[in-house]
Amino acid sequence: MIIQVIGHSGAGKTGLSTELTRRLGGIHINGDKVRADLNKDLGFEPLDRIENARRLGALARLLDDQDKIVVVDFICPTKETRKAFGSPDCLVWVNRKYRGQFVDTGRMWEDPTKFDVEIKEGLSINEEVDLVLSFLRQKSC
Repeated sequence: MIIQVIGHSGAGKTGLSTELTRRLGGIHINGDKVRADLNKDLGFEPLDRIENARRLGALARLLDDQDKIVVVDFICPTKETRKAFGSPDCLVWVNRKYRGQFVDTGRMWEDPTKFDVEIKEGLSINEEVDLVLSFLRQKSC
């Protein structure tokens, strides 16, 4: 199972993903850490962002093929980057912060038109995780 968590920088993707991974017993792939090492050859131009998303999706699918629960968190700002990542089993949009800390990312950001769970202001991490887990339980019915 692949759970993709997207949103502006500073929105709380990593905190949610860390707790979700802990509760599910899965593997967490943090986009910032992957960019700092495996994808350090990529910049932040649109084509590099698309390639970064493609690689993150490929890594998630490799782990999913090994029957792992995979939680991937990264900004994934555009329709093209989301398409390059592929289709997760659950797409979580952390829609708490309307402007990220990076101006270029904020300018290119496109709100997703399709997502499974939307996280808004005012929830605790545990409530956010419960919301995602509730979706996953309903989906498997």
